[in-house]
Amino acid sequence: MAGERAVKWGAPPASAAIVPVIKAKLDPDTFRVVTDQLETYAYAIPKDKHRRVSHKEELRDKNWTSTQTVENAFALFKRGVIGQYHWLSKEHMDRYLREFCWRYNRRKLQPWIFQMALSNMLTANPLPYRELTGKSKEDELGPF
Repeated sequence: MAGERAVKWGAPPASAAIVPVIKAKLDPDTFRVVTDQLETYAYAIPKDKHRRVSHKEELRDKNWTSTQTVENAFALFKRGVIGQYHWLSKEHMDRYLREFCWRYNRRKLQPWIFQMALSNMLTANPLPYRELTGKSKEDELGPF
């Protein structure tokens, strides 16, 4: 889908860590990337495509090119953690984030979302426990 959001769990952003992620995710035809004031982005995103915004200036100037979309997506994720999962593990963080990206990118499809989820569950291949966790149930439970 055009305009989909992508979120990646990882170390705190540093140029060395974020540049490969941006290069892998940024389509060469992307017209503009809007970020907050974090200096790291200046090194990671080509200058001709990069626009840094400040919420303070945005409110003052009523210029609504914004990072609020990603902030809204993150707010949805935080509400989901509180309301659905209650606790997250690092080893599955990418899975949680992918689920919430899926939800966010389809948020305007609420009347059809249950049918889509049900259809996906019926047609998708199961995810074995060993693949999910990297260990067998016997490793978890022990010999008894």
